[in-house]
Amino acid sequence: MATFEEKKKILAPLIKAVCLLLDDDDFVKTNPGEPVLTSELFHHMYDLYPGLRVSHLYERRENIRKRLSYMKNGHLKEADIIPTL
Repeated sequence: MATFEEKKKILAPLIKAVCLLLDDDDFVKTNPGEPVLTSELFHHMYDLYPGLRVSHLYERRENIRKRLSYMKNGHLKEADIIPTL
């Protein structure tokens, strides 16, 4: 398991990318939807994670699909996370 310092190092570029988005007043004022937001975040993250493949359409790791757990009508449900375009 990664140490706290290792986790901070891994997450630091993501935090920087989110801050770059939030600092862009023109972008924020457009009230972008998910496809635009994830695309812009991807562009910021691409250079911040050199040597890694970064995509705004990521929906799996190897053969494991990304899943979301949520409550609906008092029951725990799960669904695949599928990026929208």
